[in-house]
Amino acid sequence: MICKASSPSTLTMCSSYRRADAAFLRRIDVAKVFFVKDGHGDEKTSRGYDVPIASAVNALRPFEFKYFPSGPTFNPEVPAGGFSPFRYVVIEVLAGEVGGPFPKAGFYLVADLSPARCGELLGIVPPSA
Repeated sequence: MICKASSPSTLTMCSSYRRADAAFLRRIDVAKVFFVKDGHGDEKTSRGYDVPIASAVNALRPFEFKYFPSGPTFNPEVPAGGFSPFRYVVIEVLAGEVGGPFPKAGFYLVADLSPARCGELLGIVPPSA
């Protein structure tokens, strides 16, 4: 909508649209959750699941996080097979989303958390293989 102040009501309507657009565009910090298999190759990582950081921090509070500056590989000596199970939960945090248990941008392994339990805690359905 192009806002022209042709009348007081049009100006009010345009201001309302601007406020609504500003509210809509306000960023909600999200982390990306990945499920990872043992091994190397294209099939080792699931698609990313966007989760609000506040939800991730609250749900995963009892777990420890191990930092990696780039996406981690676990047991790289084996190829990741299409039917191998996902075993690890990794959270990616971008530079504008750091804070709390995520002090640096990068990837965080959630220690001792299975993909199934992570799915329950965060309300997402992890892939089966």
